[in-house]
Amino acid sequence: MIQPLQSGNHQNSEFSIQKQAFQTQSVYYSSQDAQLSTPSYDIEVHKLNLPSVGRGTYYSERHCFLEYVERPEHTLRACYPDNSDQHQSIGQLIFVPPGVALEWHWGKGVQRAVTCMFEVERFGVGDRADWRWCHIDLSKTFDIKNDYLLTGMRKLGEEACAPSFASDLQIESMLSVMSIELYREFMGSRPLIERNPKRLSTRQLHNVRDFVQANLGGPLTINRIADQCDLSPRKLSKQFKDAYGTPIRQFVASARIEKAKQLLASQANNQMMIKQIGYQCGFRGPAAFVAAFKKATGVTPAKYRQCATGKPYP
Repeated sequence: MIQPLQSGNHQNSEFSIQKQAFQTQSVYYSSQDAQLSTPSYDIEVHKLNLPSVGRGTYYSERHCFLEYVERPEHTLRACYPDNSDQHQSIGQLIFVPPGVALEWHWGKGVQRAVTCMFEVERFGVGDRADWRWCHIDLSKTFDIKNDYLLTGMRKLGEEACAPSFASDLQIESMLSVMSIELYREFMGSRPLIERNPKRLSTRQLHNVRDFVQANLGGPLTINRIADQCDLSPRKLSKQFKDAYGTPIRQFVASARIEKAKQLLASQANNQMMIKQIGYQCGFRGPAAFVAAFKKATGVTPAKYRQCATGKPYP
């Protein structure tokens, strides 16, 4: 697991999923013009000031990542370490599929970029698409020549900088089209699939995940979660494990830890006591929080916060 590190990154926004996904020890500065975030997507427009050569790693288990760079030139290079050690210059549009780590290398310079993270299954053809990214040619993700995707990223940047009437609907519509274009671009002629009725649909999975995320501070029984999918607790337990690969109780426990990590790493919450964060994440007491957090991460909440923010906390 990649631990959070001090990067010298100064952003105007609060904690974002993009900031969590990118890890580096190199110094860089990001002047953010705009950010729009929902449970489904996170869009950022920012200017990067790269004072020296550096490197970093991007990884997200669930989210696709698209970056539109105004003038890529030779400043940014990247590779997928598990696929190739050869760094490639990136084009104006780069795509990183979920579940794949990308290693960035950069030289000194200044760049302006629009970045977008989103869960592609929530948009477009949804349950009918065979979203198995492990089968795509990763070498084709560094320089995408697709007018729909390029136009979509520019439009997302405009909406983020100047939200107008029904911007949320505009963005969701664009992401739906972009999801289909990504499928066509990388999946080619692979046929759509019929959903297995014995497994949770993508929408049901999202309902479960969203409900869990919104209620981490309180009790989350299987009975309560099952009501969100209109399923029996027994059927939910079995189908969730089949679809997600982990028992639902373990998923809830992991979600509590992830929320705690976010709160501990956020500068906006640096005045919150450790035990307050534990209670906010659904732990019954400080001892239970510390024990669960250390078991999951290998460090105590206080040590994690110190590593993430650079400031010691008692």
